[in-house]
Amino acid sequence: MKATVLTLALLCAGAAYAQPPTSPAAHGADAARHMDDLATLLDLTDAQKAQVQTVLEEQHAKMKQLRTGESRRHTPRLGADEGDA
Repeated sequence: MKATVLTLALLCAGAAYAQPPTSPAAHGADAARHMDDLATLLDLTDAQKAQVQTVLEEQHAKMKQLRTGESRRHTPRLGADEGDA
């Protein structure tokens, strides 16, 4: 009985991992739903929704830039030029 339950659990877990990643369109729909949930939770006006959307888009762009490494400066680490003295 324990082996059957364990096998079933492993099959379900495997099926969950085998799902294809969500498409950008599905991600956009999720983002819109999250924005609606946030607007409801905070009781935002339409003007406030637009402001929040702008802030979130700016933050998303900054995070994307950081992940790709485009904004990282190549600064020398302390002691990098000192050698093994």
